[in-house]
Amino acid sequence: MAQELFRPFLPIKKTFIPRRTTMTGMKRILAIIAIISLSVAFMGCQNPFEPSSTDTTPPGAPALFSSVSKTAILIFWSSVKDSSGIAGYVVEFNGREQQQQSDTFYIESEPVTGTNTFRVLAIDNAGNRSSFSEPVAVAFVRDTIPPPSPTLRYTASKSSFIAYWQRVSDSSGIAGYVIQYNGIDQALQTDTLFTRSNLAIGAYTLRVAAIDSAGNRSAFSDSVRITIKPNSAPYLSSMSSNQIHYEYCGTSLCGGTLSLTQSAIDPDGDPLTYNWSITSGSGGRITSGSSSSTVNVDLLMCYGKFCPFTITLTASDPSGASVKKDFRCFYQ
Repeated sequence: MAQELFRPFLPIKKTFIPRRTTMTGMKRILAIIAIISLSVAFMGCQNPFEPSSTDTTPPGAPALFSSVSKTAILIFWSSVKDSSGIAGYVVEFNGREQQQQSDTFYIESEPVTGTNTFRVLAIDNAGNRSSFSEPVAVAFVRDTIPPPSPTLRYTASKSSFIAYWQRVSDSSGIAGYVIQYNGIDQALQTDTLFTRSNLAIGAYTLRVAAIDSAGNRSAFSDSVRITIKPNSAPYLSSMSSNQIHYEYCGTSLCGGTLSLTQSAIDPDGDPLTYNWSITSGSGGRITSGSSSSTVNVDLLMCYGKFCPFTITLTASDPSGASVKKDFRCFYQ
């Protein structure tokens, strides 16, 4: 009764209802780890989240070997074994450690002239470094003698050329050749040919140099000059048609056959093709030699006598330039 009287003056008693919370993924993982750690502590087991016993024993030192060429030094060694496995090797070149590597060889492409010293050590997967191998001292003599110059030759046609040369030899080996074309060095190449086609009329200069594996460059070969000229048409090599006409036609009619010989010359030295044809009249029939410099023709009768006719020779070069000659033949 009294409590009811003083209820308005008593503090209001509040009931605490805990809020339901949601664990994030990471909080759950941490909670699981904590539970496992607590459990294994009571069971006397090793905590799987604690590191195992650490390997503190370094691997054995590799045995180092070397080989030298005119341009580089090769060192190599046998792989070593370790209970935790080998992570890699570190080479020391002239007192400077190089980057860790997994290969069991190392090539130094820029050795110093004189003595080059190498050592190597192994590193296991636990991070233990072996002692360095016994040092290996390698004497290196840099090749400074350039190779001999190649001899340049070429063949040319109407609009193209092929330049070529024989390979040269060098104690360091030949890395390639550089063609200088119209005064501009071209890219290093290993072939012994250099070609250009579809050239414009004009002059082109070439020379070539050899480069050995040590980077020494020979003197350039003698320069060659290649001239691309416009095509020249062929021309006839004998007398005019009138003189040939009277001499051959006048004396050959008696036998009923006619033999004509006419040759042509090409100023560029190109091979020529010949073509004979009857171009007017009915008094002749070609029997042989229509594609050579000498043609044989049967003389035909019409109205009781030999009929006149014209035979034409065309001599052409491979570029299509040509020369023509007409021979009028008739009975006198």
